[in-house]
Amino acid sequence: MQLQNATPKGSDNVINARKLMGLMVEKGMTQLDLAEAIGKKRAVISLKINNKRVMHLDEAEKIAELLEIKESDFGTYFFYHPVA
Repeated sequence: MQLQNATPKGSDNVINARKLMGLMVEKGMTQLDLAEAIGKKRAVISLKINNKRVMHLDEAEKIAELLEIKESDFGTYFFYHPVA
């Protein structure tokens, strides 16, 4: 899945951690499962999901593929703009 319009434009772009973790629970996947699948350490994935470190587009795309996130739903999980 190649998403051209999903690149972050500023610090307002964050991972929707609650929604992403909810989907992980639905799919029966842990942070360790995701980490192993994309070649990262579990601690790094945790930091990225919780917006403590930047998640890069290629990482988000890999996670989206693993969790079967539709392209049309990508922005609700990754690089979304929370409403104040």
